[in-house]
Amino acid sequence: MLVHFYNVYLTAVSSLFILLASMGCTPDWLGTNDRSSNPNLSQMESRLTTDAFTNDCPKCYSGVCTANSECEDDDFCTSDSCAGGVCEYRPLADSLRMCGTTRCANNQWVFLPLPKGTACDDGNPCTQNDECDGTTGACQGQLSEQCGGGESCSNNTNCDDGNPCTNDTCTSGICQHKRQILGTPCDDSDPCTVADVCNWSGICYGAEMECPTTDKCRDGACAVKNGIPTCEFLVFNIHDNDPCTIDSCDPKVGEIHIQKNCSDENPCTSDWCNSETGCCEHSVLDCNDENPCTSDWCEQAVGCRHTLLSCNDSNLCTVDTCDPNLGCVFSKKTCDDENSCTKDLCDPGTGRCINTPNDGAICNDGNRCTLGDHCERDQCLGQVSLNCDDRNPCTKDWCNRSSGCMHSPVTGACNDGNACTTGDSCQNGACVPGVIKNCSDGNACTSDWCDKFSGTCVHNTTPLCGG
Repeated sequence: MLVHFYNVYLTAVSSLFILLASMGCTPDWLGTNDRSSNPNLSQMESRLTTDAFTNDCPKCYSGVCTANSECEDDDFCTSDSCAGGVCEYRPLADSLRMCGTTRCANNQWVFLPLPKGTACDDGNPCTQNDECDGTTGACQGQLSEQCGGGESCSNNTNCDDGNPCTNDTCTSGICQHKRQILGTPCDDSDPCTVADVCNWSGICYGAEMECPTTDKCRDGACAVKNGIPTCEFLVFNIHDNDPCTIDSCDPKVGEIHIQKNCSDENPCTSDWCNSETGCCEHSVLDCNDENPCTSDWCEQAVGCRHTLLSCNDSNLCTVDTCDPNLGCVFSKKTCDDENSCTKDLCDPGTGRCINTPNDGAICNDGNRCTLGDHCERDQCLGQVSLNCDDRNPCTKDWCNRSSGCMHSPVTGACNDGNACTTGDSCQNGACVPGVIKNCSDGNACTSDWCDKFSGTCVHNTTPLCGG
């Protein structure tokens, strides 16, 4: 995987340098691996390991520029440059392979393989029916015992196919190429591989030379200098594509992404980083605590302040309070002395209650046995006693101060108003008639009755009686 990344990295860097060269921007040190002749290398590595913008906003979002550094868009997949005062962002070129394409997208190289079964040539004479695997981009063929051959020859030297993993012979004037035994030592002509042996495909293969490092900001890879394999340690691209972080790398701990500090040290502003532009923005702090009983403001030294609101309407005849839902409330001062025979007022000059007599005013003395109650010298007086006589001889009539007239049943003789009854008596508050007077004269020819007003018997002769 490390080797694959390194190859992809070299492809990307090469494409970038070719683009710069076409623009006349080729640096003097291009084309050498010697760090001593590359004065800009440390500066380039610093750009890869430290956020170019720190706490400042990017300078070239408008598209206007004076230098290439102003056009950095933190996109690994673009070549950024300043041309004629205008920023240009050119996508890195695709890298074509036999079984697919390597393309840069979303800040990384992505391999797009050709469909499985696509015909290819793995360059191995010991295989046949070569085709793409459809996933890794490998070209694979079916292994055969006979590795090519069939050419005319006069000796073994004429049959050398340049593959150390084949045994080349000239037999009966015809070249024969047979695969060496698996694991036979060989040389793959690559100085950056070790322990080269023939693999099952008849190809000489060696393991990549390891370049271990404790620096967590670099990847080690083999590079050939003057024919000698040497480890090179290339810095990572540590940008997290978040314009609101300051990106760096510590050799001991690796990548470090610190949130940009947008504080303007003003406690009366709300500070944040714009995730699209990377610019710090500041707005006035809202100190409203949603409490109508406080006065809210921002003090430069400490920030939001909230003090209790002073509810004073300068009126001595009101009670001033603050309602948590309504705010200031001014209620009229109560001067009621609970005397209906006084006028109750508040003196606006002193705030004191004044209670003056209200003579002649209608009032209620609380006695239901009086009528015509009126005020006289701060007092409520009744003028006339209530008459409770119900003209019923069978009740006792009297007045209760709280309830008014009362009528209690009595017993004894009474007069029901009918002179023709005798022995009338009171029963349950009513006069019950006694015995009716008998006015019969024993004469069948008279009509007998009693006059209830006088109590006198009346006998009227019946006409034609006895005839």
